[in-house]
Amino acid sequence: MRLTTFILIVFSLNVSATIYSQNTKLSLDMRNKSIKEVLFQIENLSEFRFIYESEKINLNKKVSVHVKEQTVESILGRLFEKEGVQYEITENNLILITPGVVNPSSQQLLQQKINITGIVVDDLGEPVLGANIVEKGTANGVISDIDGKFSLTVSDNAVLQVSYIGYISQDVPVKGKASVHVVLIEDMRSLEEVVVVGYGTQKRANITGAVSTVNAKELVKAPQANVTQSLSGRLPGLVSKQNSGEPGNDQASISIRGFGGALVIVDGVESSLNYIDQNEIESVTILKDASAAVYGARAGNGVILITTKRGGQTKPTININSSLAFQGYTSYPRAMNAAQYVELHREAQLNSGTPESGIRFSEEAVRKWQAGTEPGYQGTDWWSVVMNKYSPLQQHNASLSGGNEKVKYFAFLGYTGQTGMYKSGDNEMDRYNIRSNIDGKVNKYLSVGFDVSYMKSNLKGLRRSQESLWMDLYEHQPVYMSKLPDPNKVPYAGQVTSVVASTNRDLSGYNDVINNQLSTTVTAKLDVVLFQNRLTGSKDNLKWN
Repeated sequence: MRLTTFILIVFSLNVSATIYSQNTKLSLDMRNKSIKEVLFQIENLSEFRFIYESEKINLNKKVSVHVKEQTVESILGRLFEKEGVQYEITENNLILITPGVVNPSSQQLLQQKINITGIVVDDLGEPVLGANIVEKGTANGVISDIDGKFSLTVSDNAVLQVSYIGYISQDVPVKGKASVHVVLIEDMRSLEEVVVVGYGTQKRANITGAVSTVNAKELVKAPQANVTQSLSGRLPGLVSKQNSGEPGNDQASISIRGFGGALVIVDGVESSLNYIDQNEIESVTILKDASAAVYGARAGNGVILITTKRGGQTKPTININSSLAFQGYTSYPRAMNAAQYVELHREAQLNSGTPESGIRFSEEAVRKWQAGTEPGYQGTDWWSVVMNKYSPLQQHNASLSGGNEKVKYFAFLGYTGQTGMYKSGDNEMDRYNIRSNIDGKVNKYLSVGFDVSYMKSNLKGLRRSQESLWMDLYEHQPVYMSKLPDPNKVPYAGQVTSVVASTNRDLSGYNDVINNQLSTTVTAKLDVVLFQNRLTGSKDNLKWN
């Protein structure tokens, strides 16, 4: 252990500090060195370790020490002779340095530290390599070695947090102990999790196929206008690509392991991810490879199974959620300003051999554009003219769930409103989602379900495509004005189509889309074994495979 800056704890030695200090003699020849460096050298040459508070003792003072075969007490006596510092050799060959008197608080801190050793094993008694052992409430920790053993210096009333992936974490008090034996128990909760697979459910521990799941809590962590955006990065093997940020058309293309569009099943019925609100989803499962074979040839690219929320045997519960987010561009290419444009335009014409009489911008004009003070020489930032920095995304939804042994219900009403990035505000989407899931038990053999979902979306778009609008924006020349004295006229910007006009539906036209989607599902489930026993009068409760 090296020289410390506050309190240093070491292992106990088998010999008395007094005897050791009397029998240990050192030789030092150090010129113009700091007191700290002298103490460091004493530590290197002996088994003594120093404890001190650096802010109360001046250890940077330069000294020269020339001694031969002298005891440590003698060396320290000469070293601190004029420093007003006292020292005391305690047990374990620790030397406590204090300003004037021995610092009681340092002795208390010394007594509060202990070295704890231990071993971490699993429930079969096998050592656990790489288990994390951390003093609770601190960053002080180690990991177990290949034999499951560890050693850590902690406070005598500390609690050790022992954890390892796949096992239940444990808190182990160490007060009054010199060693601990920790047995980690395997965490069965993740293995007992029920996963939707094909036309039924299985425990995760029984699944051998390629299956990945994500639950409702993960999906709603960040507000998104489309479920495909919520799934991005949350499921291994799921590849998503978003080609547009236009409201109503910002869904991402989804594929499993890059094999093309996957089959989407919502509550057992083929559907689309664009017709559902993320807040009404209970879980999402993707089936890959052989796990998707139950759906036949159409599942060659994999299957995405979506299960919506349902009622339970609880009192009526109302949940209301509301969120407001702002979307913006993370990065985009900035166009040249007017001064840069005229300078490079003139340079390009000169390099092409155009005579001065045919050059569009003279040297004087270039200087005026660079100054930007005269009217008509101030230029236009077309991006700032037509684009907002942020646009709002709002989501509001309410749900009602509950039921008893006979009837369970879940009802959902949601609204999503998204506005585009154009300052005209003429690009927006409104979507309404309504869902009702009802489960009833007719008798102990037969249960029925009645699900209804409705989605209505209203997309207000522009006639000109997104690609064309971007071309218009970046082809506009910054030397033209964005407004004319007559507000009824659209300014010319170097090309026929004006981005000011094309982002305004009243000037360039519009392309509105209204979408209505209604889905109704009726299910009936019969417990064949109980029903057969009822018919035959048998009391055999063995279930069929």
